[in-house]
Amino acid sequence: MYYLRLLIVVGWLALLSIDALAGESSKSEEKPKMPLSWGVRMDVGGVFPTNDFVRGGHFDLPRQTWEYSEEREVHDFSDFIIQMNAGVRPDRWQARAYRNPYYGVGVAFPRFHDERLGKPVSFFGTYGARIAHITNWLKLNYEINFGYSTNWNHYDRFKNPDNVAVGWKHNAHVALFPYLKFVIPGGFDLKTGVSITHFSNGATTMPNRGLNNYAVSVALSYNLNDSENMVRRDTSLRAPHVPLRLEHDVTLTRSFRQIYYDGRGTDLSTQFVQYRHPVFAASYAPMLRCSYRYRCGLSLDFMYDESVGARADYVLDEADGKMYERVWLGNKRDRFNLGLSAKNELIMYGFSFFLNIGYDIMHGDDSLTRMYEVVGVKIQPRGPLYASVGVRAAYFSKAQYIAWSLGYDFKGKPLRRADRQ
Repeated sequence: MYYLRLLIVVGWLALLSIDALAGESSKSEEKPKMPLSWGVRMDVGGVFPTNDFVRGGHFDLPRQTWEYSEEREVHDFSDFIIQMNAGVRPDRWQARAYRNPYYGVGVAFPRFHDERLGKPVSFFGTYGARIAHITNWLKLNYEINFGYSTNWNHYDRFKNPDNVAVGWKHNAHVALFPYLKFVIPGGFDLKTGVSITHFSNGATTMPNRGLNNYAVSVALSYNLNDSENMVRRDTSLRAPHVPLRLEHDVTLTRSFRQIYYDGRGTDLSTQFVQYRHPVFAASYAPMLRCSYRYRCGLSLDFMYDESVGARADYVLDEADGKMYERVWLGNKRDRFNLGLSAKNELIMYGFSFFLNIGYDIMHGDDSLTRMYEVVGVKIQPRGPLYASVGVRAAYFSKAQYIAWSLGYDFKGKPLRRADRQ
């Protein structure tokens, strides 16, 4: 529930951000109305065989090995989605600069047709925009979904031991949907394309192999106040000149993570010991604001990770004569990391995507490389405060933890006038 509350806070900040961008002018009858739409989508596809569970594996506990069977393979994936979207008013420069962006909310009902995964439900936010205008009735667009899913039948050592893909009933949901949009008379749009969907908990609870799905997608939406062609014809809409300036971001992060424990030489029956280690992080990043679309800079990243060097075993409690799993923490000095990363931020309408690629100067975790990556979404509604959610990972695939962060942006003075972007 901790992460659900944080997700609600981030969503609330996102709504404030959109409200701040839209302003109060929407109340005026003289202004064009905000485009609105609602629709449904159906995805039908499969699951990439990226872990032993999906490949039909069954873990033989006595022999500590995986056995595979075609009957246990996870092949099928389908998804039914309902969503509502809102666009940018056609008299705003963002409508033209960001190619008719839209944002919204939705609910999805993914199905894997395997009782070991359950019947999850996902609540997500949406951002989309046009890639190319082919004709007045045909466009190439993209859509990104990011949200929270629950009701998973997750890993259980005794009841569901093979499901190493999903270790917790709460998981993040990320999807990419590039599509062709066919404009149908009467306010309808038919959308068809391919979608890629990912579910995981970001190493909050182990195991966390994740599920990666692909599908052919078909959607039908009904539009109110559609203004896309109006925006394309209005050449007076121009993006503003943005002065080149230095901005200073200070970010604080709190999270939790679990790790895989080495069972060799112990009495452990599993490497998935249910023990969460706290993680605290802080960063300072001087960022060069290059345009209304892009910022870049260097980030000094400090991290405290209690899991470094931890070990576990199955021990006898002499007080009651029963066996329990016990975790011993590692050396305190090894828990502190200090890294330097190159930070890139792509600014969209109402939020931004960021990617850090860094190297640990001070590094105590021998199980991971010094190289690390942080990818996520930043929301900055009004003023200098912002919230972000991302994933810190190694090897561009091995998640360490979900980074729930709050930050403050100190605006510097312009260095010079930027050219029009």
